Amino acid sequence: MRHLTSLLEVTAEEIGEILDLASSLKTAAVGGDRPPRLGGRVLTQIFEKPSLRTRASFDAAMAQLGGSSQFFSADDAGLGGRESVEDVARVSSSVSVSSGGGGGAELGVEPRDLIKRCVCGG
Repeated sequence: MRHLTSLLEVTAEEIGEILDLASSLKTAAVGGDRPPRLGGRVLTQIFEKPSLRTRASFDAAMAQLGGSSQFFSADDAGLGGRESVEDVARVSSSVSVSSGGGGGAELGVEPRDLIKRCVCGG
């Protein structure tokens, strides 16, 4: 399994493949083909600041693909205080197959650092 933590890690060819796959999945979904590709899987989202568009789009995507998502603010997760980045990553990866985040610079935590520390299963 490959963990995507930055678009800089993806080649132009891989981006083309991702967009082609997304297009074919969208076409299939419009035609009524909606298998639960992420059934039983959980996405954990951790944001320093509220993020309406990102949270709504990830929640909707997980629901449409048969999975679920959970949201934690940086305060909920204890970042920048009672929990270390490593502990948040460990707990998140123990209950999720994927983790995403936003913000964090003010807390001294870059989202990519948190994601790189997660050992999320497939």
